[in-house]
Amino acid sequence: MQLHPLRAYIFDELHSRPPLDLTRPTRLKTLVFFFEEDMGQQFRVLEAVCAGMGIEPPSASANYFRWLESGAGIEWSLHTEFVRYSFIEPLKSPVNAFSVAGMGLSAWPFSGELLVASEIDVVPQSECHGRFDITLQGDLHLSRATWVPEGVTRYVVSTAPGGWAEVGGVVQKVLELEIYLCLTLLALPIAKRQMRELDHFGLGLRDLTRCAGEPAKRDMGLLQQLEDLAALLEGHIAECQYRFSASRAYHRLVQGRIEELEGASVGAMRELKTLIERRLEPAMMTCDTVERRHEKLAARLQRTTALLRARVEVVHEEQNRALLAGMSHRAELQLRLQQTVEGLSVWVLSYYAVGLLAYLLKAGGHLGWIADPVITVAALVPAFVIFFYWRVAQARRSGGHLEGGAGTLLKESNP
Repeated sequence: MQLHPLRAYIFDELHSRPPLDLTRPTRLKTLVFFFEEDMGQQFRVLEAVCAGMGIEPPSASANYFRWLESGAGIEWSLHTEFVRYSFIEPLKSPVNAFSVAGMGLSAWPFSGELLVASEIDVVPQSECHGRFDITLQGDLHLSRATWVPEGVTRYVVSTAPGGWAEVGGVVQKVLELEIYLCLTLLALPIAKRQMRELDHFGLGLRDLTRCAGEPAKRDMGLLQQLEDLAALLEGHIAECQYRFSASRAYHRLVQGRIEELEGASVGAMRELKTLIERRLEPAMMTCDTVERRHEKLAARLQRTTALLRARVEVVHEEQNRALLAGMSHRAELQLRLQQTVEGLSVWVLSYYAVGLLAYLLKAGGHLGWIADPVITVAALVPAFVIFFYWRVAQARRSGGHLEGGAGTLLKESNP
């Protein structure tokens, strides 16, 4: 039986990130680092962290790792463009995840840019509030903390006695909700900046289109400006295309996590959903608007360039037609001149031939061989003229094939 090479990987992936099994009050401190490219440095950081904590790291091919002991530990998760570290500690214990390794947070060689830093406290509640076994509190504000002075977001997940079985999954979804929310909004600054740049781009394209309608300005220089503008637009599209596509994917994940938390009957989710959607939906609409403007400007630019190219080609054809007409006129003049020269050459050759023959006939006259040399020369003049005319005509006919081929080329080039 032949097995698919990815069969084991697929089933391992289904269980690669199980939710935490929380049965006591717990604090989860999470750091998420964004990176452009991972060449193995994220795993090397994990190895250093595990060495500092005195634990065995996973295999080099792992993208998920969890270590727990007495309610404290670390959870590591590697993704396409971010890595997550979650440090778990009992809420009332003086020993936290950072002191387990005997070293401070700043000494760990994290790689990437810090995107998310959060604290999630899981606490019991004495009784259920209405129909909710689990209640979520949080305002998505950055608050200063001793372990991250730049600020962390804080959440409190309170659970009734009947909600401990589900609280681990809820904590995981809350954490993923914040991560995917931040990753979704990474595209917003790019969209806002490009929105202003596209305004200037549109004005420049409008001016070039107006110039394209003026006959005096239709030249290759204007076409070059349009090509430069097209290259600039392609650069804008290349800059944001991946980020916008990723933001749409993360946006769908955010919506999915909100629906899952609502389905888990988590209290106060409606308020959190309203807070997120109030800002997230306009951000995604801004990104969509920028993409649509890219498409419309590209279409306008393509039409203007095609129109200008057509006009430039028409101008070139007219110039070529005028050039060929001039060449044809000059060839005709040259042919007429050649015919004139050929006619003169008949008389010139006849004149010199008769002159040379006259000397011979005069000599024959002195010797008594010819009775009257002058009459003989006069009688031979028509014969010489006819002979040289026939030779010139024969030479013209032998070169007629070349002249006919050249005339055909001129006709084909100038229909």
